[in-house]
Amino acid sequence: MYQLFVDESYQKGHYYVAGVLVDEKQSEALATRLDELADGLRERNNWLAPPEFHGHALMNGLDDWKSLNGNFGACVAIYQKVLHAIQNSGARVYLEGVDVNRLNARYKYPDSPHEVALRHTLERVNEYCALNGTMCKVIADMVPQQDDFNEAIQGFTRVSTPGYRSQKLLCVDGDIEFVDSRESRGVQAADMSAYVLRRHREEKSASKSSRKATKRLVKALGPALVHERKWLP
Repeated sequence: MYQLFVDESYQKGHYYVAGVLVDEKQSEALATRLDELADGLRERNNWLAPPEFHGHALMNGLDDWKSLNGNFGACVAIYQKVLHAIQNSGARVYLEGVDVNRLNARYKYPDSPHEVALRHTLERVNEYCALNGTMCKVIADMVPQQDDFNEAIQGFTRVSTPGYRSQKLLCVDGDIEFVDSRESRGVQAADMSAYVLRRHREEKSASKSSRKATKRLVKALGPALVHERKWLP
C-alpha cells in the first residue's frame, strides 16, 4: 500500500494542497534522510531538539528556526536539502490548487477550498494507484474540520466525485489518518512542497532575489514533481 502525506498552503485568493506519495521503502528513506538532516542541524546549532521542517516557519525565522531569522542564504540551503531528500527518496509530488474568489463567485454554496484542493489531489493519486493496482493510505496534519473531510472522502469511495473528471476513489482508503505534523516527516515533506510550489506560482510581487531562490528550490524537486495544477472555476 502507498502512503500519501498531504498538507496545505494558502493566502487570500488561492488555496493549495500538496501530496507526497511513497511506498513503504520510500517512506522509510524519506524519514531517515530528514531525520539525519534535522539531527545534523541540531548538533551544529546547539539546539535542544531536532527541528520540524515547516516552510513558512523556516523562511521567516519562526518557531524552531528563530536563530536563523535574517539568514536568508542558510534558510534556502536547508530548504534545498529537504527538497533533495524528497526527490532522492523516490517520492511522487502532486499539487492541486483552486482560485478561491472564482470558486465563491461560481457556486452559491461552495465546498471549502481545502476540501476542493484535497479532493482533486486524491483524484490524481487514485488514477495512478488504479494503474498500478494498489491502495493508498492518506496521512494529513490535524485540522479542525477533519471529521467532515473523512465523511466526504468516504462518500467518494461509494459515489463519484463531482466535476468533469468524476470518479470513485476506489484506491483511496477513506479513513484519513490525522497526525501531529511534528511527529511525521512525511507530512513535513508535504508542507515544504506545498509552501514553495505555492510561492512559485503565486507570489509575483516578491523581490528578484526571493523569486530566484524559489525557482531554484522548485528545481530541487526535479522529477519528483509529477503533477501541478490550479483550478479556475
